[in-house]
Amino acid sequence: SIEEDGFHDLINLNELDLSRNNLRIIKNKTFFEMRNLQKLNLVSNSIEFVEKDAFLGLNTLIYLSWNPLNIRELSK
Repeated sequence: SIEEDGFHDLINLNELDLSRNNLRIIKNKTFFEMRNLQKLNLVSNSIEFVEKDAFLGLNTLIYLSWNPLNIRELSK
């Protein structure tokens, strides 16, 4: 998993490829400070749980890619 605010220093990053990282959990505010992120690739991970505010702050995100979806639970 990636810790909350795990990318807080990467505010100018436009693209992030996290494919094939064996990610299982996406925690709240993982990408919170990444206000310029436009493309996020989560393909070929085993994501099972996504917390409610995991993608909070991704206001400029245009492209989100992930498969297969193995999500067992979405946080309420």
